[in-house]
Amino acid sequence: MKKNIIPIFLFLFLLFRSSYSQTYVQVMQARALGKIGVEMIDRGKYDSAIVKFDEAMQYDSVSVEYPYEKAFAYYNKNDFSKAKTMLDSLLHINKINDKIYALLGNCYEAENNMDKAFEIYEQGVEKIKYSGRLYMEMGILKHDIKQTNNAVGYWEKGVEVAPDFANNYYYLASTYSQNSYNIWSLLDGEIFILLSENQKRINETSKIMYDVFNRSLFNKDEKGNESIRFTFIDIKTDIPRPTKDLPFELACQTVYREIAPAIIGKDKNKISIEKIYKINEAFTKKWFDEGLDVYFSNLLFRWHKKLIDNNYFEAYNYLIFKEGNPQEYKEWYDKHQKAFDDFMNWLLDNPVMIDKEHRLLRSNLK
Repeated sequence: MKKNIIPIFLFLFLLFRSSYSQTYVQVMQARALGKIGVEMIDRGKYDSAIVKFDEAMQYDSVSVEYPYEKAFAYYNKNDFSKAKTMLDSLLHINKINDKIYALLGNCYEAENNMDKAFEIYEQGVEKIKYSGRLYMEMGILKHDIKQTNNAVGYWEKGVEVAPDFANNYYYLASTYSQNSYNIWSLLDGEIFILLSENQKRINETSKIMYDVFNRSLFNKDEKGNESIRFTFIDIKTDIPRPTKDLPFELACQTVYREIAPAIIGKDKNKISIEKIYKINEAFTKKWFDEGLDVYFSNLLFRWHKKLIDNNYFEAYNYLIFKEGNPQEYKEWYDKHQKAFDDFMNWLLDNPVMIDKEHRLLRSNLK
């Protein structure tokens, strides 16, 4: 009996290993086919992509990735009926995947069924309460039907529940830039740039921030009078209030008004990235010298102070605002390449912390 035990266990081990290896190979084959399918979607070859996802599902019938991508291909070729059928079936399998709810809602939006789309997003949020993606979609829908205030509310809720999800900051920065919430356009735009990997949107946001900053410095009222104005909020009183007792946006505006004119000098209508950097550096130093960080907790301002303390604030400002003046950025980079590379290496080891414990909410700074 003992002589037969080892061969039997050896046989079972080899059988298990063979089965495991085959499963691993199948998963890798599915992954390779899925990658090709995604590349075909990017190239607009949706029918070919669908074939690849079908092949991938033959090797891996468990993952929802391939049927989801197949539904996305149908969505891109405007076959919303097939896309919805696939997504509905996926919801029976996996009810905690916010991408499925988002794409299903997008299908109904594309069919101009906004009520049903919003219902789908709401169903998703009920299942996945911390989905920044679904709050983003609800905001986009409300924005598309001209309910801007509601849209902002959903994007801000997305920031609250998922502060590390980048795209809500993108939409807030863009919308605030059009509604005179200049401080928040700058702050949300900056966080988006720090979090996002979408280079096209990063470049777009960088230019928005550059334009907003300049517009804030050279604001003209209805009578044509110029003033530094970073917010539409105003307090009319004959008794001056200490900066710490002002609303956050007015406190920021007050500090900018105190330090910016000397740096702007004789410039009219627009300033350089270099002067934006110098204004922001002076602003940050004054903010902390006056102890305003005690009254207005702001993770970005603390981040700026850390950059200044480590001599990286100049490089950081050129990185953030570079698309506002690409030629100036290029000339600066050609002269400071080593300093910029040192900063980027430092940044890899010292990223700004943005999570549920470290987040920036407008509702906390009103």
